[in-house]
Amino acid sequence: MSKKSQKGSGGRNAPIRRTTWAVKLAVHSVFDDMRRQLAPESGDPHCATVTGMPQSGRSAIVASYVLNHVVDDIIARGLYPAGTDRKEIERTQTVAVDICVPEVLASKALAVNALSRPAEFLRRACTSLMQRGTTELLLLEGFDELLQRAQDQRGAAVALEIAIAHQAVTALARTVETPVVHVGGPNFRNLLSRAADFRQIWRWEVDVFNIGPDLRANTEYMLARFRDLRIVNVEVGPRPAAARQ
Repeated sequence: MSKKSQKGSGGRNAPIRRTTWAVKLAVHSVFDDMRRQLAPESGDPHCATVTGMPQSGRSAIVASYVLNHVVDDIIARGLYPAGTDRKEIERTQTVAVDICVPEVLASKALAVNALSRPAEFLRRACTSLMQRGTTELLLLEGFDELLQRAQDQRGAAVALEIAIAHQAVTALARTVETPVVHVGGPNFRNLLSRAADFRQIWRWEVDVFNIGPDLRANTEYMLARFRDLRIVNVEVGPRPAAARQ
């Protein structure tokens, strides 16, 4: 289920790229905080929502975090033998697990079972990809797309399964005993927020406006919002030479 992060555009858009990079760093700092924060008083892990429409840059933010930031952290902590190929670490690491549902739906063979029993799909994905005592963060992308497609294609035939899936996803952090980032659209965020047990452990809410090169105003808005919330002290400026998108 791995994926490559999106590449930046050419030099003519350099100012936009620097701003976009700053937004990514800000969101990544939220993910880092989730991995490091103690559990709330209830003893349950924290949750966060990353909300954005398709093509908003939300998947690129997750991919660059897992494939770059987390792998760098794993190497620095010596969690793999020295000299282990970076691609091998990307492929096998379980520190930050990214379950990208749209990739699953792109496969007809996998989509059939996922659409029929979305809660069971979620359980099996977590069981197969996560490792107790090692996984520090679970990023669940596009589960709302799975629920919507199941509803559109099968309607009343999967109504009970969708209801079970709703309950399973709102309680996911408690079930897997790991902080969870729910990445999806605004309607999915609203669905999650209506569950009282979810609100108890919902710590961060990140609205990802489109951060593409044609929408600089939205990028500037995101930067201001992070500063207002004091999530991270981030300034627009040259991208660090050693950093990668």
